[in-house]
Amino acid sequence: MANRFYEIQESRILGLIVSVVYILIGNAVGADDYFDRITTASNGRLTRFDRASISVYTEAIPLAPDTAAVYRHALNQSLDLWHKATNGHLQFQTSPTPAAADIRIKWVHQRSRAGMYKNIGEAVLIRNANGFHVEIEIILQNDTKLELLTPNVIQAVMLHEIGHAIGLWGHSDNPNDVMYFAATAQKPTTRDSATWMKVRETPVKTPFHSQAIRVLQDEIKTSPSTAGTYYALGMVHADLGDYHEAINAFQKALEINPSFHNSAVQLAQIFQSKGMYNLAISHYRMASRTKPTAEVFGALGSISVLQGQFSEAVNFFQRALRLNPDSSELNNNLLATYHRWGIQLLQAKQFSPAINRLNDGLMRYPFSNILLQDLAVTYDAAGDYRKALEIYLRALEIDSQDPAVRTGIATTLNNLGAQQARVEDWTSAIRCYERALEYHPDSWHASQNLEAALTQTGWQKSIADDLDGAILTYQKLLELNPKNAQTHNSLGHVYLKNRNFKKSAIHLKAVLTLDANNEEVQATLNYVKKQQAYAFMKGITGVLLIVLLISFVIIKTAVKRTNNRITAIK
Repeated sequence: MANRFYEIQESRILGLIVSVVYILIGNAVGADDYFDRITTASNGRLTRFDRASISVYTEAIPLAPDTAAVYRHALNQSLDLWHKATNGHLQFQTSPTPAAADIRIKWVHQRSRAGMYKNIGEAVLIRNANGFHVEIEIILQNDTKLELLTPNVIQAVMLHEIGHAIGLWGHSDNPNDVMYFAATAQKPTTRDSATWMKVRETPVKTPFHSQAIRVLQDEIKTSPSTAGTYYALGMVHADLGDYHEAINAFQKALEINPSFHNSAVQLAQIFQSKGMYNLAISHYRMASRTKPTAEVFGALGSISVLQGQFSEAVNFFQRALRLNPDSSELNNNLLATYHRWGIQLLQAKQFSPAINRLNDGLMRYPFSNILLQDLAVTYDAAGDYRKALEIYLRALEIDSQDPAVRTGIATTLNNLGAQQARVEDWTSAIRCYERALEYHPDSWHASQNLEAALTQTGWQKSIADDLDGAILTYQKLLELNPKNAQTHNSLGHVYLKNRNFKKSAIHLKAVLTLDANNEEVQATLNYVKKQQAYAFMKGITGVLLIVLLISFVIIKTAVKRTNNRITAIK
C-alpha cells in the first residue's frame, strides 16, 4: 500500500516565511511534537519495527562512480543522523539482499509510479502475513530541468522517507521538521526526536483512527485537490471497516487523478471482498493500465478462478509471473488453477480437454504430485487404466510413501483387474488384484474382487479335473479369508473328489463350525465319514487277507519241511 509522501517545493522563500510564523505560534502554545499526526499514512494504526536493529538494502545507484559515492554518502549520513536523533535506540545494518531487508531503497532517473505525485521521494508500506517492510524510491533528477538533484536535496529526501520507514507515517505541520511534507531540513529536529520517542513508547498497532481522520480532513479543507490526502483518508476508513466512506474517499482520489494506481487497487479489493467481481475487475484493469504489477494481475487471476473462468485466470497468473517469476504465491495459484480446471472438466466427463489442460499444467510444473494425480484419475475415469497406472507411478517416484498415490494405484489396478475379469482372463485379473493389495493392503474392493477371481479359478480347475491346481487356488483363498465357509466347502469337495477323505472332512467340519445348520454340508460330511470308514475297513480287510495268505504260506512251508524229514527218517 502506497503512503503519502513528501515533495520538494521550489520556493524556499515561502517555506522560510511559513517556518518563522510556525515557530512563533509553536512557542506560544508550547507544542513540542506532532504525535497525533503520525498515523495518517499507516491506516490510522501505529506502525513501526518492533526491534532496534533495522536492515537496509540499497540498489546500485545508476550514476558515475564518483557521483554515486556522493549520493551514497548522503544516504549514510541520513541513517547516522536518525541513529543520533533516536539517542542510539535505532541501529541500521546493511543487508546484502533485498529479500531479508526491512528497508529497500531504489534509485531511478524517472518516475515509475504513473505520475501519482510530484514528489521526488516515496516510501511504500508493504504489509504481508509476516509483518511489513518498506520500499523507498528516490528520483535522482529534477522533473522539469532534468538536472541531477544536489546532495543536500537528496539528504533531505532520505531523512524524510527514512522517517516514514521508522514509524513516522504522517507529516509534521512545522516546516523546520524533517517530517514536514515539503521539508528541506538537513537533520532531525528536537520535535522529530520527541515524536519518534513517543512512537517508540507506544505499542505497535495502537489505533489512532479519529486523530488521523481529523488531520486528513483538515488537510482536505486546506488543499481539496490533493488526491493523496483522499487516498490516505480512504485507507483509515477501510481499516475501521467503514467501507462506504472508504469507497467515497478512493473514488474522490481517482476523480482528481485518474492515474492514481493505489486508489484503484483499494477499490478493487473492497469490491472483491464484497463479491462484486465485475466492479473489482473494472478497477483492477484500471490499475493495470496505469501500473501493470504482479499483484494486480494476480488479483485478476484469483477473481477469474472464483468465476470459473479458468482460461482467463491462467492468462492473468502467467502475466503476473512474468513480472515476478519467483513468487511462490503466484506459482501456487497458477498450479491450483490448472488443478481446478482439470477437475471441473473431469466432473463434466470431458476427458480429452481435462487431459490437455492438466498436461499444460505439467509442462510448467512437471513435479507436481497434485497434477499428476489429477491426470491419473482422469485417465482412470476414461477407462485407460494402463495410462493411469503409468502416471501414478511417475507420482510415486516423487514421493514413494504418498498415501493418496498408493491408494490411487490400488484403485487403478483393481479397475484393470475387473477389466481383465470381464474377458475371463483370470490369471491377469488375479495378478492385478494382488498388486493392488501390495500398494494398499486395506483395499476392500481389491480384496473382494481377488476372492471372487480365485473362487472362479478354483471352480474352473475343479471341473477340469485339475485337482491340484484347484487345491492351491482354494488355499490362497483361505489365506485371504480363513473363515470363508464357501471356500472350505469347495476345498472339502475337491479333496473328496481326490479321495482324500481326511482333509475333506477337516474342511467340511470347518464349514459347520461357521454354519452349523447347513444340512447339505452335514450330509456330505456324513457321506465322507462313511467313505472314510469303508476305506478304513477295506484297508483292514486287505491287511488281514495278506496276513492270512502269509500265514498259509508259512504253515504250508512248515508242513512240507516236516514231511520231508519224516520221509528221510524212514
